[in-house]
This record gives sequence, C-alpha cells and structure tokens, in this order.
Amino acid sequence: MGLGVDLMGTNMFSGEIKKKHFWGLLIAIFAIIIILFIFISIYINRPVIYNGIKVNGIEAGGMKPEDLEKSIRKSNNGINKDITVKVLDKKYSIAFMDLFNYDYKSAVDKAYGYGREGNIFSRLKDITNVRFGKQEINFEVKTVLDEKKATNYIDKIAKDIERPAVNADISMGSNGKFTVTPHQTGYELDKSSSLKAFKTSNKSVVIKFPVKEIVPDITSQMLEHVNGIIGKYSTGFNSANTNRTQNLRTAADTINGYILIPGREFSLNKVLGPRNKENGYHKAPVIVNGGMEPDYGGGVCQIATTVYNAAVRANLKITERHHHSIPVSYVPLGQDATLSGDVLDLKFKNTLSAPVYIRAYINNSKFYVDIYGDDSRQCFNIDLDSEVKNMKESTTEYREDKNLPAGKNVVERQPHRGYTVNVYKLTYGSDNKLIKRELLHKDTYKSVNRIVRRHSN
Repeated sequence: MGLGVDLMGTNMFSGEIKKKHFWGLLIAIFAIIIILFIFISIYINRPVIYNGIKVNGIEAGGMKPEDLEKSIRKSNNGINKDITVKVLDKKYSIAFMDLFNYDYKSAVDKAYGYGREGNIFSRLKDITNVRFGKQEINFEVKTVLDEKKATNYIDKIAKDIERPAVNADISMGSNGKFTVTPHQTGYELDKSSSLKAFKTSNKSVVIKFPVKEIVPDITSQMLEHVNGIIGKYSTGFNSANTNRTQNLRTAADTINGYILIPGREFSLNKVLGPRNKENGYHKAPVIVNGGMEPDYGGGVCQIATTVYNAAVRANLKITERHHHSIPVSYVPLGQDATLSGDVLDLKFKNTLSAPVYIRAYINNSKFYVDIYGDDSRQCFNIDLDSEVKNMKESTTEYREDKNLPAGKNVVERQPHRGYTVNVYKLTYGSDNKLIKRELLHKDTYKSVNRIVRRHSN
C-alpha cells in the first residue's frame, strides 16, 4: 500500500514539471512573436523609402522623400528638344520644357507610398519582394502640361492662322456680263482639341493641331448659276422733285448688288436700314392719314413696290407685304407695297435652287429692278392682274373756320375712292399661253373724304 502511494506522488510531481515547461515554452514563443512583430513594425514603418525601389532608374532605398526629390532634380537635366506643331501648311517650333513641368512630387510620393498599404503581412510581402529582386519597381517622373502657357501658345497660333470666310461676289460690267470674285474659305483653330493634343503628346516630337474649315454662305460655284434675268419691273417718277429723286437713288444704290441665296429671306427694312438724314435721306412727301406730309425717306415706298413686283415675277415667295392706305399712281391697284419704320416690311424668300442677284438703278425718270438667277430653269413668264370687286365714292367734309375771309375755302385733304381689289398671279408658258391663274391677295383701300375749311358765319 505504501509503495502505491509513492508512485502516485511521483507521477503527480512529474506532471507539474511538464506543465511548467509547457507554459514556459509558450511564454517564450509568445515573447519571440511580440519581439519579431515589434521588429517588423519598426522596420516597415521607417520614414524612408524601401530598398529596391527606384525613381527614374535611381536607387531610392533608404532615402527620405525630401532627399530623394533633391537627388532626382539634380540628376534630371530636362528634355532638350523642340516640339513641332503643324497647322495647315505651317510649322511652329517650341521647346518642350517651355510648356511642360516635371511632376517630381508625384513620383516621390509613389516611391515612399509603396509597401505602406494593406495589412502588415501584405506590406511585408511587397517590401521583401522588391528588396530581394523578385519584383522590379521603378517610378518615372512624369511631365505635366502647364495649361496656362499652352493656352497662351495656342492663342498665338490661332491669331496667325485664323481668318474669316469671305463670300464670293458678283458684279456686272458695262457690257452687261457678270464677273465672279471667288470666295475664300475661313479657318478656325480647334483650341480645345489642340490643348488635348498637347496633353496626350507623350513627349511626341510632332503634334498636329486640328482646324475647322468655314465655308462661306456664298460660294463661287453658287454664283456661276446667275446667268440671266428671271424677273424685272420698273416704275416712273417725277424727277423734278429733287428730294424724292435723291431718296430713290440712295435706296437703289443700297439695294443694288444684293445676293440672296436659296433658303434665305430678304427684308427690305433690314437692307435699307433707317431712313434718316445720317443715311443720306431727305424729306419728301409720305402718306399720313390719307394725306401727304414731308418726312425723311419719302418715296421709298416706290422702291418697295418696284422690288415687290420684280420679286413676284421672279417667282420668289412673298412672306410679308402691305399695301398703301390709298392707291398710288405708279402701279395698278393692288400691286403696290409699302414700308413703315420697322413695323411694316417687304419680305420674300428665295425658294429657287440658285442664288438671285438684285440690280436696282435709275435711268430717265424711271426706277428699275432686275432680278437675275438661273434663267435656264425659268421656262415661264409671270404677270399680275388686278380685278376691282368694289368701289366706294368719297364725300366732302366741311370744317368751319372763323379766321377765313368770307367766301374763302381751303382744301385740306384731297379725296380718294375706296376699292376692294383681287390681285391674280398669271403664269404663262414659253408659248405665251396662260398656264395658271391664282389669287395672290385681296386688298381693301378705304375711301378718304375731301376735307374743306370754309368761313363760318
């Protein structure tokens, strides 16, 4: 029995020793792990760039960021070359480093930041791989475009190459033949795309700047189709009225040579501009409240009437037209057109396939408007016909005036009959046979009473 007790005690003592060895070993291992962790933590968190990392091919390991930046700045002499910029048929040269700057900071930040992201194990893997040559890391110092300098440079080139488009022109010589002045294509530098070309140049030696070609509204090819008269009209005037005659001449000179391309609209108000003294117009009679009063530009309505009739006969689309308040003497009823400031206008649209050229001139007390176009397509003739549907006689209104001598009468306003008129557009074929008769418009002229002042008893 005693022996058994001793054996049990020995076993228990031996177990205690084993437990102590186990815990001692565990503590030692844990201590080693902690020491190792601390060592690794200290190692990977050093304020220097890890060994094996290069910037621009320079070994950066063990260097502080600021020291590395100083080093690569010193070793980098810049890119000593010129960039050639091609624009149209011109070439421009500029030093690369006049537009680009080195981004040292980004390269240094990337070098310092390598191996500092993720958990401790992934970081340690990255650091050891580059340290022992398993992975090659080299950060290039990139160049960054100075956009302000580049924009200024682009602006200088734009001033040199840009030009506006110039319309072709046409003029009639004394022999009645046309001479066409060729058009000029305009150029506009695409500045945004040019700046993008710099940004994406990647140190390219040659860069092309894109240019937008601006085609003018009127090209030489268009004017080649102006070859003959497609509509014309003339009205007579009293040349003894010098002011009115001068107004007609001023307006004719302004209109003469106007080119209307297909799809565009002609506005007589816009073409003439303000009828005032500054623009060369004189005071002459105009219709006001059924009577005549002097005003600047008097007589210009005859211009509107003549242009209107020529445009109708050229088969142009009338988009705005107004008749006078009373009939005028120089055209049949319903075939007149009037202007009033910028309120009433004469407009027509070129719905033809070729441009039209308007010639306006005065000769022997007559005002002429000839409209030229592609007469090869004009296989018909157009005329107008006025049909009076109604007529209203005027009456006489008397106004008493005690200041007039007895038996003395003064006519203040002349009378005018009132009319309702239908105007038809007549289209004749090449054989002068009527093809079509269509209602163009309906005009109503109100009657104007005669006004007489007389002595009041």
